[in-house]
Formats: sequence, structure tokens, C-alpha cells
Amino acid sequence: MAYMPRLITPEFKSKYYTRSADGGYNPCILGNTAKMARLWPGAVIPNCVGYATGRFNEIGGYGKCKWLGNTNAENFYAMAQRQGLQVGTKPKLGACMCWMGGKTLKGADGAGHVVIVEKIINDTEVVVSQSGWLGSKPFWTATHKKGKDGQWIEGGDYSWMKSGYTFLGFIYNPAVPDSESDALSFGSTGDEVRKLQNNLNMLYNAGLPVTGGYYEMTEKAVKNFQKRVGLPETGRYDKATADALQKELTKPEGVVDVKVSYNGEDKILWGKNIAGHWYIQLADFDNKLGMATVTYNALKKIPEIKKK
Repeated sequence: MAYMPRLITPEFKSKYYTRSADGGYNPCILGNTAKMARLWPGAVIPNCVGYATGRFNEIGGYGKCKWLGNTNAENFYAMAQRQGLQVGTKPKLGACMCWMGGKTLKGADGAGHVVIVEKIINDTEVVVSQSGWLGSKPFWTATHKKGKDGQWIEGGDYSWMKSGYTFLGFIYNPAVPDSESDALSFGSTGDEVRKLQNNLNMLYNAGLPVTGGYYEMTEKAVKNFQKRVGLPETGRYDKATADALQKELTKPEGVVDVKVSYNGEDKILWGKNIAGHWYIQLADFDNKLGMATVTYNALKKIPEIKKK
């Protein structure tokens, strides 16, 4: 399942963003209402820790808040490690980014800040979702950049962090596989995007400008490729799409795609027509070569394969 970023305010009365004392899942305190009315009774936003706890667990779909919890933002990093969560310095989808406020981990000199990574542009730029104590809105997104000093305190939305904040690291979400974080999608940039554009141009004359930017034309070309090989048309260059493209790039001479029926399911396999007979690659059935019988499905008008 492709990662679904949250780019809008949480749904009304969502239990992930409602305090447990008010019938929700969230253990955090009520959101601050000094600058805005509470969205609903028991809402834990606006408040960065209430939002981050809710979103981190919402991604996993646990039906409860299994991870993180009610503490100052700067204490999330240590709390996550005590809970057995993995942490690190590389951005990953669904991860919680954590900053310390002030020079100590004591709230008296700053409580810190936490956000959730919703999109990875490259290793030094991400799009995040967040909320904030004393905020005038319950939710917003922003692009966040890694500075030359290694601190993630760059970007227009974070000018307020440049004085007195220290980035502690990423708390990785166990519900999101690494393959999702490695996927390219709309907004991604860099050499891997250029390589993808070159390959699509070479194989299918896609006519993509090789810019290294993953925008409308590249997303459409990826969707066209996914449709061609029978994958969900997400427009994301994920592991399944990358594997399919690699397969196309290494396909032997004279071999073409052949639509077949197998156990009632239509599949696209490699095939070669020799003297009027189709010779179909069998490795796709169970990743093992095997014997098969081939008949013709008159209803579907495609070859039908049955394992011996």
C-alpha cells in the first residue's frame, strides 16, 4: 500500500487527535486555545506533541496510540528509544522529526518541536505536517531543509528555529517500510529522477525533458508505464515499479510482453513466438522455473497457462 501523506487538517472528531479522557486514543493534553477556538471537545491540537502522537499512530492504523505520548517535544527522542523505536539521521516517510529547545532538555529553556515527514524531496529536503502550541491554526504543512551544518533548521517556515533549536533526529515509524521512503514521487529531484527520465525516454520515447525534477510529465509517464505492465497507476516510482522497469531494460532480444490467464488472473509475462507457438516465461508464477500446459481461452482471447 502506497504511503498516503496528510496534507489537510485532521477529520472532525478523529480519535487519533482526541484526548483519551474525552473518548479518543490520544494521551496528550488538550490543545491550546489562546488564539483559536477548539476544533471539537477533547481536541489535542493546536499542540505539536498532540498532533505528532496522533499522526504517528494514525499512519499505523492501530486503533489506539501505541507509540510516543504526553511529554515535551524535545523529550520525544529519548522516549521513542525507550519504547524500542528506531531513530537516525536519514529522512524517512512517516518519521517524527524532533528538536530540542534551548541548551538543556528541561522545559524551562524551551520545550522543543516535533513534526511528521509526509514527503521526501531528496535527502536534504522534506515536506512535513505539524501543529503548534499557541498556534493560530491547528494544522499546516511546510518544506523543511537541511542546512550545511547538518541541522534541519532551514526554510522560510523555520526562521524562528534558527536561534536556540537543535535537531535531535528522526524517529522512524515501524508502520512504513523503507521501500516507501526510497520511492520517487511528485516533487522529488536529483540524479535518480534523471535516470528514470532517461530510461523512459529510451524504452518508450516518452519525450521527457531530463531535468531531474519529478513533476507532471514524469508522473504521467510513470502512470503510463504502470498501466502498461499491469501495476496500480499511482504515479509513484516505488520498488514494484522500479523492478518492472528493470525487467523491461534487461528483456532478451526478440521477447515481448504477452497477456495470459493463470488461475483466473490475467498477467503480463515475457514471451517469444517461434513458428506460431508462444513460449512463455514461467518464473513469474512462483519465482521458480516449472512445467506448464498452455491452452487458448476463447472467452478472454488470450493464452491460458496451467502448472503441471
